[in-house]
Amino acid sequence: MGFTSPKGCPYGGANAMTPGSRRGVRKLYRPDPFPATGKPAPLTPTGGFADLIKKTENEMLAVTIAFEPAPHRIGDSIWIGLSGQRVGEVGTPQPADRFEQAERVDGVVAGSGPISITARVYGINPGEWMVTAKMLDHSPHERSRPKRPTKASTIEPVYLAAWSWRRWKLSKRTNTPVKTTWLLFITVPAVIPGFWTAMAGLGIGVGLAVQALVVSSTNLKVGNVLGLSLVAIACGLIGAKVWFIVLRRRERRIDGWCIQGVLVGIGVAAAAGLAFRVPVGILLDASTPGLFFAMAIGRVGCFFGGCCAGRPTSSRWGLWSVLDQRIGMRRVPTQWIEALLAAGVGLIALFALLAHGPFGGAIFVAGVAAYTLIRQAILTLRGGPRKSGRVAQFTATAAGFVLVADLLVMALIPPLHIG
Repeated sequence: MGFTSPKGCPYGGANAMTPGSRRGVRKLYRPDPFPATGKPAPLTPTGGFADLIKKTENEMLAVTIAFEPAPHRIGDSIWIGLSGQRVGEVGTPQPADRFEQAERVDGVVAGSGPISITARVYGINPGEWMVTAKMLDHSPHERSRPKRPTKASTIEPVYLAAWSWRRWKLSKRTNTPVKTTWLLFITVPAVIPGFWTAMAGLGIGVGLAVQALVVSSTNLKVGNVLGLSLVAIACGLIGAKVWFIVLRRRERRIDGWCIQGVLVGIGVAAAAGLAFRVPVGILLDASTPGLFFAMAIGRVGCFFGGCCAGRPTSSRWGLWSVLDQRIGMRRVPTQWIEALLAAGVGLIALFALLAHGPFGGAIFVAGVAAYTLIRQAILTLRGGPRKSGRVAQFTATAAGFVLVADLLVMALIPPLHIG
C-alpha cells in the first residue's frame, strides 16, 4: 500500500495540504488515537493517564525497524514511514484494518552500527499485520517538495528486525506477519520485561541485609531499624513516582521513576527516627552502604530495562542499549558507570563503618555528597533532552562544598564520633 492517508495526502487529512500545495503541510494531522468511528491513528498518542488506561485495555502493535546509518550521518535526525495492513480481513474493510505512521530517530551517528526503533501502533484491530517501512526524504511536518534521491534512500535500507540475545545484536526478520499484543507483553530489543522491577526488589533486599549487618554492631535494635526502613522505602517509592510525573509533566508521562525519590525516603527515616527516639546520625550512617548497594543493583536493572541510557556513540567502548524502550543503538554505558559509582561509594562507607563505627551522620553526608558530585558529570553523558547547565553546575558546586566541609569535620573534630 502507498503512503497516502484516507483523505488523499501523506500523513494528512482535513488539516493538511496535498504534496503539490504551495503552502505545504502546516500541521501534522493527529486524529483521536482511540476513535469510536474506527478511524486509524497515524501517530503515537502523547501519553497521559487516560491514554495509559486505554492502552492497557486494548491490544496494540509493536514492531521493530532497523537500519545502518550512512557515513554522512553525524548527529542527524531522520524519519521512517510505516504502513500496515491487517491479514485476513473479512467483510467490508474497516479504517482500523490499516494504518500509516511516522517515527523520528534522533542522534544518528555514523559508524555506530545498526540502529533500531520500536514503534507502537494503537487504535487498530487486533490480529496479524503485514508491515512495511521506508526512509522518508523529509519530515512530515515540513513542506513537501520534490527532491533528488539522497544517500538516506539509497544507502540506508530499512528492514524489520529481531533481537538475538545469544549474539547481542539485531538480525533481519523475514517478511512474516506481526501479531498485536498487550502493552505489558511487547518485546523490545535488549530489554527484558520486568527486569528493572526484579532488580529493584533485589537491591532493596541486599540493602536491608547490609543495613542489618552494620546495625548489629551498634547499640540499635535491628527490628526497630528494619521497621523504619520499610516505611522509608515505601515513601521513597511514592516520592520517586511523583517526582517523575512532575519532571515529565509536559510529556504527560507516568511510566517511570526518579532516583531523587530517595530523598523523600531519607527525610521520612530521619523524621521517624526523631519521633521514636532513635539516634538519627547512627541510623543514617548505618544505612549508607546498603542504600548505595541497592542503587548500584538498580542501575543494572536500568540497562536491561531500557531506561537511563547514554548518548549515541561510535566508540568501541559503547554498548548497544535502548533509550526509553524505543530507540536502540550503540551508546555510552551510563547505567554501568553509575552502578560502579554507587557500588564504590557503598564499599568506602562500609569500610569506614567497620573500621571506625558510625560518625554522627557524617559518613552518610559524605557518601551522598560524593555521589551527587560525580553523578553530575555522568548526567552529561545521558541521552534524551539536555538538562539545564546552570542547575547542574550549582548542584555540583554545592555537593563539592558539602563534601569538603564534611571531611574537614570528620578529620578535625573527633568528639563528633559517637560510635
